[in-house]
Amino acid sequence: MTFESKMNYLMEELYLEKSKSKLLQEQVDRLEREVQRRQIASAEHIKEHEAMANEIRAVVKKALDLENLCIGKCNGELEKGSPRGSRCVLAKMERAWKTRDDEIIADMKTHIEELKVDKERYWSILESQL
Repeated sequence: MTFESKMNYLMEELYLEKSKSKLLQEQVDRLEREVQRRQIASAEHIKEHEAMANEIRAVVKKALDLENLCIGKCNGELEKGSPRGSRCVLAKMERAWKTRDDEIIADMKTHIEELKVDKERYWSILESQL
């Protein structure tokens, strides 16, 4: 084997190794991009779950607000000595219905409708996650 043929052989080897290195670098770059994409997707997924948790908290808060509203009004009646106040929410609804207290009925209907809408939205979000 002549010096020139040895050099050509080594140059071909070098070229092949360089090509392999380039392919490996492209694979590494592709993997790094995939890792970054997954990290971004994971962060977005976490944000979605945090948003869903916040919506659930809002629904629970509205339910508690409704309960507190009813309890607060019933406690006001208890302080006045109303016997119906002791049955709280049911008593309040019953009294509102019997006396046609439009303010109480409208207030309770509004809260209940808001809760229904929030719960439906929450369930649709939850079902879409499954």
